[in-house]
Amino acid sequence: MHTPGPWIAIESHDKREDGYIREATATEDGRHVAVAQVARAARPFSEYRANARLIAAAPDLLEVVKICLKAEQERREKLLPNAPATTYCEARIAAIEAAIAKAGGR
Repeated sequence: MHTPGPWIAIESHDKREDGYIREATATEDGRHVAVAQVARAARPFSEYRANARLIAAAPDLLEVVKICLKAEQERREKLLPNAPATTYCEARIAAIEAAIAKAGGR
């Protein structure tokens, strides 16, 4: 079970004494969920800021994916067995289920 959202990206620009810069993702009440910590010269700082925003969007994205799964499952019930549309629908359902499983650590 993950920390409930919403999460926000914090642009901390916290330069530590050892030369690392941190970008954090936290809950709205300030509890840290993840920290993107990098050596200053490793990659552009903007990349880590983008990573923090992506991590912050994770709970929202997971909920949207679950809505899409339900919609695809409902659509599948209306399709004819073995029709091409059914095959495509099954492929989408499998991909969505795999993404949800990955988010759940399975």
